[in-house]
Amino acid sequence: MGRKKRPLYGVVAADTRSPRDGRFIEDLGRYEPLHEPERVTLNNERILFWLEQGAQPTDTVRSILSKHGLMLALHMKRKGASDDEIWASVDSHRSRWAEIESSKVKVTAKEQIG
Repeated sequence: MGRKKRPLYGVVAADTRSPRDGRFIEDLGRYEPLHEPERVTLNNERILFWLEQGAQPTDTVRSILSKHGLMLALHMKRKGASDDEIWASVDSHRSRWAEIESSKVKVTAKEQIG
């Protein structure tokens, strides 16, 4: 997706027998890496539904889901935690990641010299 030098990635549920850019079952979100900070929009409920059904995310999608706490939510759900406990843990996980991301400051060459 996207255009030349402007990548935009879709997070989808697809059958393994379908071609890479072919038909998919459901659109689950978007990932825009060039925005500062990167922009990720996910449909949390549907992603958890597909993961519970046995969907296997790619490595890149797994890292995005982990960063947003969805893999933690899936793990806690499988262990039998209540919904309140799950989402409280996910919120604390997201706040920790927000702190980490805010501490990463990109500095350009001009800012380093001046």
